Amino acid sequence: MRKNIPSLCLVSSVLFICNNAIANNDCNISNYHANNISVAINSAINNFNNKNANDIHKYISESRYIQHVPNGKDGSKSLANLIGYMKSNMPTFEVKNVRSIAENDLVLTQSIDYLKGKPIEISYDWYRINDGKITEHWDVVNELPKDADPLIYTSGHNLDVTSCLDKEKIRSIALDYFYTTWSDLDSTAIKKHLSSDFVQHNPAAIVGGKSDKDALIDLVSELKKSGSKNHIDISKVIVMGDFAAIHAKWSDGKEVLSVTDVLRFDNNYKIVEHWDGLKAIPRDNINNRDAVF
Repeated sequence: MRKNIPSLCLVSSVLFICNNAIANNDCNISNYHANNISVAINSAINNFNNKNANDIHKYISESRYIQHVPNGKDGSKSLANLIGYMKSNMPTFEVKNVRSIAENDLVLTQSIDYLKGKPIEISYDWYRINDGKITEHWDVVNELPKDADPLIYTSGHNLDVTSCLDKEKIRSIALDYFYTTWSDLDSTAIKKHLSSDFVQHNPAAIVGGKSDKDALIDLVSELKKSGSKNHIDISKVIVMGDFAAIHAKWSDGKEVLSVTDVLRFDNNYKIVEHWDGLKAIPRDNINNRDAVF
């Protein structure tokens, strides 16, 4: 789920996207992407903060809205029913956007979800937007441990909208890192692509007394030694500024996960920061749409 941006000279305190900065054709960051981000975030505000079913179609295509969320249904009627349920049963629920990334017709938002003023989830929402309306939606929602500080999962640097890094080089490195590390359980790509001052935002992969890079190398080595085997299929890779985001299906033989990885790069094309969301796809999912593809 997601949050608030009243206009597009702002996305949140963590991501700043001004029209004059985004209109940099040399860096392929345009008003088109800014407008798509605005649609995604304002749709979330309308649906989950304002809980206004009457304005659904300001943001969502009435004729071709495809819902990939487990147990969800296509079309705006199902969404209107959800809004009605939340209005009656979860009136204090709201979402606050942290950062957003867009490329071509895709947008990814990272948000903190609140209930009764307390953070309960970190959500990664993927949208496909055509002609200014949302036509497809996927999400990865991480429930927070009780009393967890959401900033552990979401703090960090802003998107640099003035970055002119080579998008395809970033994409290639992101894919090499993700596949080599998690499909092959090989730490070679970590050693090659991660900066020595790499910052990890997944608390489960942080170890006191170790650098975040070394902790990740050790984690992958332990998984390899344990005989763990993963099968990974990547559905989406988007790049904006100095950020890349990946959406993948991850199977370890026990369960199938929907995974979103977000990576920040420095000017030397080293990965300097990482955020992620992982959510098991329920076995009893009644939605025939794929949760990732």
